[in-house]
This record gives sequence, structure tokens and C-alpha cells, in this order.
Amino acid sequence: MESLRRYAYAAAQNAATSSDPARFASLSRKLTVLGDTEIRKAAETSAQVACKPGCSYCCHRIVSATIPEILVIVGAIQAKGPDEVAKVVAALEAYVKNMEPRYTYHAMATPTPCPFLANDLCSIYEVRPFGCRMLNSTSAEVCKGWLGGPDADTSAVTSASVPDLAEPPGVIQYSIIGGFAAEGRPSGLYAVPDSVLALLKQPASEIDWSGPSTPLDRFKTYSEASRPTIALDGFAQKLFENPAYRRFTSLRIENVQAAKRELRSLGYHPANFLAALYLPETYDSVDHLEESWSRLGDELAELEEANLPPKESFDCVALFSAFFMAYSGKDVRPYMERLMRVIGDQYAAKAYPGLVAPMPDQRKPGRFRLGYASYQLKNFNGSRWALGWLRNHGPEIETFAFNLNQQEDEATQAWRRFADHFYPLAMPVAQAAEIIRQFDLDALILPDIGMDGVNLQMGALRLARRQFTAWGHPVTSGSKMIEGYLSSELMEPADGDEHYSERLYRLPGSGLCYPAIPKWSPPRSTAEELGLPSDGFLFCPQMHSKLIPSRDLLYKEIAERLGKPIIFVGPEAMRRRLAAVSPLLITRPRFEPTEYFRAVQLADTILDPPDWNGGNSTLEALSHKYAVVTMPGRFMRGRHSLAFHNLAGVSGLIAADEADYVALACDLERQEAAMEHIHPETLFDDLSTVRALDDILLEGHIQT
Repeated sequence: MESLRRYAYAAAQNAATSSDPARFASLSRKLTVLGDTEIRKAAETSAQVACKPGCSYCCHRIVSATIPEILVIVGAIQAKGPDEVAKVVAALEAYVKNMEPRYTYHAMATPTPCPFLANDLCSIYEVRPFGCRMLNSTSAEVCKGWLGGPDADTSAVTSASVPDLAEPPGVIQYSIIGGFAAEGRPSGLYAVPDSVLALLKQPASEIDWSGPSTPLDRFKTYSEASRPTIALDGFAQKLFENPAYRRFTSLRIENVQAAKRELRSLGYHPANFLAALYLPETYDSVDHLEESWSRLGDELAELEEANLPPKESFDCVALFSAFFMAYSGKDVRPYMERLMRVIGDQYAAKAYPGLVAPMPDQRKPGRFRLGYASYQLKNFNGSRWALGWLRNHGPEIETFAFNLNQQEDEATQAWRRFADHFYPLAMPVAQAAEIIRQFDLDALILPDIGMDGVNLQMGALRLARRQFTAWGHPVTSGSKMIEGYLSSELMEPADGDEHYSERLYRLPGSGLCYPAIPKWSPPRSTAEELGLPSDGFLFCPQMHSKLIPSRDLLYKEIAERLGKPIIFVGPEAMRRRLAAVSPLLITRPRFEPTEYFRAVQLADTILDPPDWNGGNSTLEALSHKYAVVTMPGRFMRGRHSLAFHNLAGVSGLIAADEADYVALACDLERQEAAMEHIHPETLFDDLSTVRALDDILLEGHIQT
């Protein structure tokens, strides 16, 4: 797949040097031929595919595509003549009207068939998008079951797919996105029906394709650099397009103070102060980490004293993220509390006093109303775990899910399916918050405050009588508007209460009701084919930001004692840092999902970073009975695996200290002994956590 990715990316970037839509369409046609060829090759050796004409279960979802693909679809429709165009326009107008609630705040009750579906056949089959070409299944009954009812298992569709057939179209589609983004052309994925309708009404030749924005932006469903929907003043719009700002917020900065001065020279604006709070996603050294952390304190002091305009400042928070603050091994509570006091007291309370006011004492009658809200209600580690809670609340609880992002995917569809009520609220947070308050919620769970600016904004507001956050971002919110932090009795240290501004709730076990993980079906690639050492290696598959420099010597000692390399995944900056420590510490830029699963299978040992353990990845590895060597850290985020290992009966893989971590990583016999009695089924579908959560939520509640 690597050669396909490189070719598709280069071809997309070359086409994007032009602003001619005809060249964009030509690119899509060329890559479609290439993708279909790769699919045919894969089909010769893959499992039997059940897909056939008339099988259209997967055609009841939101369909998205890149601009080149959409242009090809439009051209194919126009080639059939004006009568066909008029017929398609009428059908699309009816579909878009029916789907209009997706862009406001009303729920869609059931999956909706694609408007290009006619008598269970795709009317644009030859020019269907890559997103459709990657859909395949070994079982039509599984797909029928997914579509057929509220209790259907959405994960079954993934497990029934054929990765070898799905991968080429996905690689091509995301290569187009990357190539177009690199040249500043419209990139990302767009809702196909809406975009096709727009281009049938306004010819592509009348649209300016020379920049990143077009009239189709309102139909965008995915972007690698997506921004929340907010109303910014003219200065902020120009600022966010400025190369200095992009360098700062993408962390591609050599001199922080010089970049800060450059930003301030553009004008006095809240966005400048927020940009200065960004921390690096990876550190060059321990000194670099300490200097960055010290600078954060100074920048927070400036923000606190800046006396910035409340409304403009609150709006700009949507484009900020405190995400990397937690990736330093530090206690973030004092810093998050300072940040949220500014966002809450100086911005939200002054700009939107009605949104921080207490909820009415007298509640509306009915069942206990519980909401979930996030900018990340999609296939995202910070929120998808919460589906286990959502699905299993008791009958006395009525659930509401609020998607604050225009993007939807299969995981979003699960939120839509399992919540009693689902509301897409892709709009400025103040507007979304007004709507949420009207539901008179008894409680609201914001599962990942800190992951992005929109969730920070939400965490500063009063939208329910009681508000909670949880391990989607495993640090405190710092907000006085959040009453509780929902954690795990097995993950929290004895002094865990001190790490949160909220009241800490230790739910039983891992605190999760995680669904069983489908069996992996990665390709049987050899180590050489994946570019991995053929004579053995260790694998640390965690996000590079979890690897702080103070632990580098641990990995050096393990690798050199075994004489085997350790494979990491990260950017060039981390590659340079680890390579300087030892040539046996090798950093790869990325793995495709199926390549990642295969690398886990091939590795001698999986290493877990002590300061921030694997969460979803540890569960995946243990469910497939692969050993993960871990060492508990100081904070809950470094103790995920402590809970998972104890539950699965592999406590022998938990190191007592750094010396034991090295010894355990180097002792395969000890690892094998620890794995003898593994029982991974205890990690999943733990309803006791949801029953305990329900008790917390209903505490003191009087049914009316």
C-alpha cells in the first residue's frame, strides 16, 4: 500500500497545482482505475465477498467524497442530458430537505437510503466514490442485521469487512485529501448529495478553485485541519490564515518567543494570547520540556491580566486546544484551573451570563434526563468508549446525545442509534448551549473536556443541573461548572482526589463498559514487507506525545540489553531525539490500521509508556492475548493498564518500578508465565460500572 499511497499523493498534489476542475476530475478517473485494479488483485486471494447487485444495506448512511470524485459524479449525470439532470436535481432536493435536520438540531430517527439508490441498485455505480468502493462484507446477513434494528451490533459490520479490499480506496481518498491540502486547494470530504446538487445548479467553471475554500465548504464532513463552526471577526479570520499562526498552532516552531512576537505584531487580539499557550506535541529533551512548562505559566499569567473582550475571546477558544498540556508527566490541575477561570469567569460569564446561570430549581416532569455532548462524537478514542455507558443505562434514564461537529461516521451513527434522542449541533457553542439548556437536563456528561476548544467552551457553561467529565481526556477539566470526574477504582492512586478540581467518583473495575473487540483480520505480511526487523523487535505503539524524554534511557537499556530494536511511531522530531539516544530506538512515521495490527502480532513484546498508558490499544492487545509490559505512573492516565491487567488476570506484566520494567521487558519467560491464565473476557461488557454510574446520577433525584 505504501507505493500506492505515494503515487496517489504525488498525482493529487500535481493535479492540485492547477485550479482547473477538469484536471481534478481527470485525477479521480485515473485513480479510480488504479484503485479498482488493486481491489481486483486483492479479491483473488481474499475471503469470499458477499456483496452483489441488489444488496444495498450499506447504502443507508451519509456518503462523503473528495472534490475530484464529486466532479466526476456531476459530469456523469450531466452527460445523460438535461432531462436526467432535472430528474436528479428534484430527487436530491427532496433528499436534502429530508436531511436538513442534520444541519440544525433535530434528530434523524432512522438511517436514510442514499438518493442515488434506485430499486436497491446504485445509479452512479461506475463513478461511485472511493468511500463506497471500500465497503465490502463477507456476510450480507451481518449487514442486514446492522441496518435492521436498535439492538444491532455496529461492530459486526467492521468485523465482516475484507481489509484487503477496503484499503486501496481508503489510501487513495486520503492521499487526495493530503495532496490537495498541501497545495492549498479544497481538501477533505464533502457530503455527496448536497455537493452534487450545488454543482448541478452552479457549474464548476463558475467557482474559484484556487484557494482552500469554496461554496461547498458548508457541506464538508471531514477535514484534516477542520475548524469548529464559529463566527469570527475579520481580524481573527486573517490571523488564522496567517503562516505565523499556522506555524504556532501546528507546533512547527523553532523559536517560541520569536513566533510570539510575530503574532503580536499582527495586532492585539484574543487569538494571539491563546496561541501562545500551545505546547509542543513532542519534546527535544528534558530541558525543552521544563522550559515549555515554565513558559506556559508565564503565558497564563499574561492571559489572566490581559483584560480581553469577553465575547471575541470566548469565540476564539473554539479554535484552541489544551490537548498537549497533559502530555508532560506533570500535574495539570493548577494550570487547567487557571485556564478555565479565565474562560469561565472572564469570558463566558460576561459574554453569555444566561449560559452560566443555575438551572431552574423546578424540573420538567418525566424520566431522569441525561445528556452526552462532545465535538468528537465519532470514531475517536476520546468518546467512543462512552457508548457502552449510553447503551446500558437503566430504564429510568432518558438519554440525549449532542454532536457538536458536522462530521459523522459509523461511530456517530452508533450514538444516533443508541441514544433515545440524537441532535447534531454543528453551530457556534453559544447557540448550541442555548438549545441544550432547553432540554432541562438533570445531568450532562462531557466525556473529553480538553481535547479541543469546543469542549473547553462547553465545560465552562452551565447546561444541566449536574455536570460530569470522564477519562476521554484523563485529566481534570479545571472548571467549577463540572461537579464530578467519572474514573476507575483500579486506575486511581491513593491520592487521586488531589488531582481533580471535581469530586472524584471511582467506578467499579476499569470504570468502563467496553464492548467486546472484533477479531483482527490483518494481512499476513512478513516483517520485511512492513519494513520491520525480521529477527525480532519490541513495539511501543502509543501516540508519540506520551513518550516524554525522561524515559528515553529506559528504552535504551531494554533495547541494548536484548540487542533488539524498539519500534515507535512518531514525527521526525521524535525520530531525531530517540536516534541520538540509541540506534536501536527506531521511529516510524505511521502505520495503516491493518499494518499496525500486524506489527502487534509480529512484535516480541508490546511496551506501555509509564506516564500515559495505552487505553483502547491495550484492550485490543489483551483481547487478542498479546503481552503488554506496563508500569503504573503517578496519575490515572499512567494507570490504565494497571486496571486492565488486573481484570484480565495478567498482573505479572505489571512492573514494580523502572528497574523491574526493564527486567520484565527483557524476560520473555516471565511474560509467558504471566499470560498463562489470561481471561480477557472480563475486560468487556461490565454492566456493574453502568449500574454504579446510574446510582451516582440518580442520587437524591426525585422522580416527577
